[in-house]
Amino acid sequence: MLFPAKHSTHLSPFTKNGIDLRDKAARATLRRRDDPHWTVLYLRCHLGYRPATSGETAHWYARIHNVLGRRFRSRLGEADDVFEADGINVLSFEQAREKAIEWYETNAGASEQKTPGKLLSVSGLIYYPIGSEFTVTQAIIDFLEWQRSEASMSHYGITISVINCHILPRIGAMLVDDVTAKHIRAIARDVIENPSRPVKGMPNGPMRIAEMDEETLRRRRKSANAVIAILKQAFLIAWEDEKTNNQRAWRACRQFQRVSSARACHLSRTEVRRLIEHCPTPLRDLVLAALYTGCRVGELVAMNAQDVARDGYGVYVPPGKTNKARFVYLPDEGMVFFLKLVQGKAPSDPLFVGRYGLRWRSSDYRSRIRRVAAEAEMPVEVSFHVLRHTYASQLVQAGAPFIAVSEQLGHKNPITVMRTYGHLSPQIREAEVRQRFTPIDQALAAEAAAQSEFLREWRESLHGVGHDTYATINDLSSRENTLV
Repeated sequence: MLFPAKHSTHLSPFTKNGIDLRDKAARATLRRRDDPHWTVLYLRCHLGYRPATSGETAHWYARIHNVLGRRFRSRLGEADDVFEADGINVLSFEQAREKAIEWYETNAGASEQKTPGKLLSVSGLIYYPIGSEFTVTQAIIDFLEWQRSEASMSHYGITISVINCHILPRIGAMLVDDVTAKHIRAIARDVIENPSRPVKGMPNGPMRIAEMDEETLRRRRKSANAVIAILKQAFLIAWEDEKTNNQRAWRACRQFQRVSSARACHLSRTEVRRLIEHCPTPLRDLVLAALYTGCRVGELVAMNAQDVARDGYGVYVPPGKTNKARFVYLPDEGMVFFLKLVQGKAPSDPLFVGRYGLRWRSSDYRSRIRRVAAEAEMPVEVSFHVLRHTYASQLVQAGAPFIAVSEQLGHKNPITVMRTYGHLSPQIREAEVRQRFTPIDQALAAEAAAQSEFLREWRESLHGVGHDTYATINDLSSRENTLV
């Protein structure tokens, strides 16, 4: 576990109300309450200030979390609001900070005794820089100024949470010029072994790398890569702005390889029809829209009637996760479906409504799709995002270029599609070669035509059948495979 120097003056914690606890006058403005006002010192180590109440003076507190998720706290001493600090009974902010860390290190023990918590507040950074020296926190602030205009608000909030949880408590007080590859590797290992929050399908709590299975390790490495990517961008912007002449910091941010997503779950057309049969009408419309467009469910529920056929033969998708609008083209069947949806609606009316005719809420459609999937005996991992995978995999297996699928899905580049659905492309490549190769020897071509049934059966035996197989491709010229 990395901690900044105890005597660092580069950072000043503040409470969720933006009050600097170092300032006595600012502390006096805090609301009186029984529970202290907490601020984060380091990862899962909190310093609290409890204003004076009737009959009791102001005090400093320390708090930690144990492996079972229980909180333990200790009263450190009286705050120096009235009397001068003596470092024993009456403490200044800096003295309380030192004493909290000492208590934390004595009672919390090694990092494996900590328990995962929620990502920290997305309202702002837990630290702000003071002084003129260029710290990691100052580099992060410059990065966020760029990120604010580049990313959607939801993604921006997640970025702040990741920074608060993984970066600032570890190296926020360090000078950018002092960051080395050793610090980056230590952060990466700590993120892998100590997840910030429970994740569905993954073991909770600290875990050594040697104890992890392949999928758990892959996913935690991917989380570490997200942290490293933020640091690299921040250090690179600092170097480009000439706030540091040292390239070592951003060059040291080396990410893990082989962390691309596991093979995505997707449904066959038979499974799709069975799912639709179990859906009540409002949910059925949302499911069909996801299958016709490949849109994220959040993008669908944000659509209005005026978005249908707005710019062409398809639907306009308002800015969402990527903060960028796009247009999704539709097949004839999908176009008819959407035109029926807009009948009788005003342009500003929501396209999809749930109960009481109101726009869908995420808590409603998420629980309902899981319940319907269970009733239809679908795999346990079926969700609206699986419908997006189904849409993409069907296009890929039907021979659609990766760039076309990428643009339909709203990805920045086709690499994401290649990584996610690349396992489907070998059969496509095989079919393309068989159909588009011009014969050289007419006798051999005739013999191959005569043995076509034998060759087809033998070819299918070589492919095998996996649980993620969407459809078997026989010929790209035939549309039979899309109806399996």
